[in-house]
Amino acid sequence: MRGGKFTFAAAVTAAAIAAAPAAAQSPPQTARSFANGHTSQSASTLRKTLANPTVQGYQSPTTGVAMQQHATKTAQGVLPASASSHGTLPFTGLDLGLFAGIGIALIGGGLLMRKLGRDRN
Repeated sequence: MRGGKFTFAAAVTAAAIAAAPAAAQSPPQTARSFANGHTSQSASTLRKTLANPTVQGYQSPTTGVAMQQHATKTAQGVLPASASSHGTLPFTGLDLGLFAGIGIALIGGGLLMRKLGRDRN
């Protein structure tokens, strides 16, 4: 039974660590999202997206110009970081899933060490 718990804890920890990069949005996805009207990206995210060679090669010129103008206006404070009006928080760039996964992995590891480290009398 003890080996099964350890295997389960190791599997949960590995899944939490491996799932974090999957939540990140790639520059082509950001450009596609912006082209579809989702303009809540920060100026730095838009600049990184515009600098990506894949985006430069495959995006429409009008999307690139619109992204550049939006990044400039957002950086100058003309537009808020999130131009949407439906009451959501702006994207800050933090991947909260990554921090939640690390926290869960640390708590699980601590509980596992506590369980395995008890005296066996």
